[in-house]
Amino acid sequence: GGGGSSGQSGACVPFEVTITADYWPKENTWTVENTKSGEVIAEGENDLLIPGEAVKYPVECINDKLGCYMFTIKDSGGDGMCCEHGSGSYTAKYDGEVIKTGSSFYDDEKVPFGLCGVSEAPTASPQKDTVSSGTSAGGIAFRCVPKPLIQGGYMISVDKCMNFVDCYNPHINIGDDWFCDEDAECVEAPKCNGVEEEAGSSTEAGGSYRCVAKELADKGYAVSKEKCDFFDPCYNTFIKEGDQFFCNE
Repeated sequence: GGGGSSGQSGACVPFEVTITADYWPKENTWTVENTKSGEVIAEGENDLLIPGEAVKYPVECINDKLGCYMFTIKDSGGDGMCCEHGSGSYTAKYDGEVIKTGSSFYDDEKVPFGLCGVSEAPTASPQKDTVSSGTSAGGIAFRCVPKPLIQGGYMISVDKCMNFVDCYNPHINIGDDWFCDEDAECVEAPKCNGVEEEAGSSTEAGGSYRCVAKELADKGYAVSKEKCDFFDPCYNTFIKEGDQFFCNE
């Protein structure tokens, strides 16, 4: 990673990046740019990245808390960090708050942070969230969900929160479609605001997923190839894994 900030002097505001690389870690880099001057004030290379392992970069100091910045994560392969070549992901934090987390994108993904479009510094700290990557003052999280899933009444469960891009905009205290791809919308995700719930009972069977009665799942039941057709499929093509949403209660 690279160095500090330009602009007004002040106390160090920590900026942190954690990356879990897919099978091609050499494709991933990131930068932080001062949107006013265009200067890159921090950056992260891929020398330390290891496929499948969470690597936390050294904390960067941003000394001008009144500045507006742009975080950009890049993938030179143009296929993001998930899911055809491993389940990679990233998280960026500013002043202890998650500003962006994601995995599925193409060449790059960007998010502005800091004091962007605001005339003076905030007087109160944003509400911290114990589990989700961002919530409104009312405690509601937001995630980008593909439009076909929304049309089908899809609701994100706790164990699937990290599979969807966080689209909470802390500067306006609400979800924002700007953070989503064109084929997705930013919707409320109440299950992602720190509420614990029972793990789902979708079960993998020979590379596919099937809905299994909780009583059987709790006993460690494994669906055999011969019995696959007797269980309803629950594979979510958008997040490329099994999803409890498609199973009965």
